[in-house]
Amino acid sequence: DVECIYTGPSDSDPDGTMQAEIVQGLIDQGDIDGLAISILRAEPMRPVIQNAIAKGIPVVTFDSDDPESGRASYIGTDNFFLGEQLGKVLIQIQPQGGNYIIMSDKSPNLMAREQGVRASLQQEAKTVWNELNVSPLDGMGNYTYTIGLMRDAIRNNNVTAIVPVFGGPMFLGDLWTELVDEFPEVIFVVADGLQVQLDFLARGKVAGLVAQLPYNMGSMSMDSLFSLKALALAGQEAKIPDFQGTNVLEHVMVPLVLPELAVNENHLGDLRYVGFALFGTIAFTSLFFLGWTFINRSVRVVQAAQPGFLAMVAVGALLMGSSILPLSFDDSAPDYTQEIGDFRCMSIPWMLFIGFTLIFAALFAKLWRINRLFQSSSRFKRVTLKAKDVIIPMAILLTANAATLLWWTFEDPLTYRRIDLEGTDAWNRVIATWGGCMSDDPLPYSLVLGFLNVGVMVVASWQAYRARKIKSEFAESKFVAMALVSMLQVSLIGLPLLVLVRTDPKAWYWTMSLMIFIICMVVLLVIFIPKMMHFREHMLRSVSSQRKIIADSIRQTQYNLNDTQGGRESQTSLHRRSAQTASYVGGHDSDDANHLPGSRSSYVSSSASPSVSSGRQRRIGGVGEMENLPTAPALSSDDPTTSIPPGSIKDYLGQTGNEAANENVPLTTVAERGESGVVASEEMRSQEIHTPASGTPPTSEIISQEMDVKRLDDNV
Repeated sequence: DVECIYTGPSDSDPDGTMQAEIVQGLIDQGDIDGLAISILRAEPMRPVIQNAIAKGIPVVTFDSDDPESGRASYIGTDNFFLGEQLGKVLIQIQPQGGNYIIMSDKSPNLMAREQGVRASLQQEAKTVWNELNVSPLDGMGNYTYTIGLMRDAIRNNNVTAIVPVFGGPMFLGDLWTELVDEFPEVIFVVADGLQVQLDFLARGKVAGLVAQLPYNMGSMSMDSLFSLKALALAGQEAKIPDFQGTNVLEHVMVPLVLPELAVNENHLGDLRYVGFALFGTIAFTSLFFLGWTFINRSVRVVQAAQPGFLAMVAVGALLMGSSILPLSFDDSAPDYTQEIGDFRCMSIPWMLFIGFTLIFAALFAKLWRINRLFQSSSRFKRVTLKAKDVIIPMAILLTANAATLLWWTFEDPLTYRRIDLEGTDAWNRVIATWGGCMSDDPLPYSLVLGFLNVGVMVVASWQAYRARKIKSEFAESKFVAMALVSMLQVSLIGLPLLVLVRTDPKAWYWTMSLMIFIICMVVLLVIFIPKMMHFREHMLRSVSSQRKIIADSIRQTQYNLNDTQGGRESQTSLHRRSAQTASYVGGHDSDDANHLPGSRSSYVSSSASPSVSSGRQRRIGGVGEMENLPTAPALSSDDPTTSIPPGSIKDYLGQTGNEAANENVPLTTVAERGESGVVASEEMRSQEIHTPASGTPPTSEIISQEMDVKRLDDNV
């Protein structure tokens, strides 16, 4: 059997000395086997508890604790948590905020509740609660005095709410009723939930209560003491949990008419105009470069850059940048319907991925084409690249993307949906939502599209690496690398941000739009600006000077490729290799490929060793000494697949016969326009063109190299 002695101070005990004396008296009598104490003041009670423990009396605390006293366990409410709940109830009743005062005293449990109230009201970012300077008020354990303090504080301050962290003042029924009736505009949220307090709540004399479970505290305290005593008698170590918590109950008066709910739908608002400005910049830049390419498409330096592919890059950037437009709309538009929202959502990946693929497929095809030409030339092979040869890979890439997007569109399309965000108001109503484009399972389609487009980037990067030795007049290896590095940086920063801000529509929209803008503008600027600079440089020169610059670029490219394949060659080695190739200047204006109307014939001056005899002569040494040279096969603009001896170049870089007739320029590898393909070869030693006396037969093709007889025969 267990006998429970319940005792404590009968009068106010602000310093806790009376409680300490009562407990010490029980210990001295020697009639108790255990103590369960709700501590009023820690300082006077601590030595009393330590004295009991020294005499073998187990001690636990309930409701109010002193961890430094040496007690075996604390049973009761987490008082900091209880204080937090008081603050949350106040926010629930008055979400607009205001000025508040805490009513407390110096008991350890009440001081913990004070901290909980402050923490709850301060961390609530959506409310503005200000603790007045007079707070906290110390009632010193005297409930009549406590009510007087609250009345004076309300009269002298602009008080919205008072939070007593103990229920004692409500035990003085009449005084409490007078206080509440005098200040009906003040909100009272009080700790504890005894029956007298519940009666006041039912009568509207308090706005909210946060109650403890005192019965549970008492029964758990007795069970703990019994266990400690039994273990001690059995000679076992007396060990129980340091903290044994009990739950709390909230009692709130729900108003008949709830406050008006204002839901934050997180619309884009004026931020969309930033997106419009970004798209406008992309559109203007793309169209400007597209127009520049079209206007100057017949200029030699632009032809060398393959204007068709440049145009595709500009169109791809314009299409990719256009995806910002559907991103900029949400369900706040007056004409919004679900069908419009769903259409805009699905148009985003179509524009984004098709535009991206078009950009890098064009760069891949352009670099692959020029690589094939120069690599074949450096190996003395003839290669003819027709339009379909480069269009087919691009068509395959675009078709693969389109097929995946169609699969996505019909199987699990993106639709515009609005999702509730976490958090509710005081009455469990949703207070914030966000809208965006979603599908049930976008992962499979995203992975396929990612694989295709990352693959395009990898292949384009490889072609750019292979073209690193080719002069920038023909390829953009360095500039493609710059674009790829910039895209990598943007992706490493932007993609994690997109994941983090997915439920914040404004942040997600800004991040996504900025990523698209940077990618499009970097590609456009690094591809087109160098071309425009080359264009400006060439247009300030004469026709012959332009030909020489491009020819020098071809010669330097071939020299770089030869150096890459077999080490840097000596001049003798290069001379021997050059003896196996021939250079041609192609004419386009004459019906007779071997004659240029109105032009003078040209001869090549050289001191090289004799070559084979054929249908023409060249001057050897001095005037009058002529050597028969083989006649080069005619190159016709009407036949783009004309057979060219291995080692010649047929490209967009050709010139008319009239341009070549009257210019004293160094000969290099000559490139001639071809309608459906390009044939390339290594550039060889340059020779000077001299204009002989009149009467010499005109010609439109000039051989500028010494040629090995056997090799020439094989070529022919």
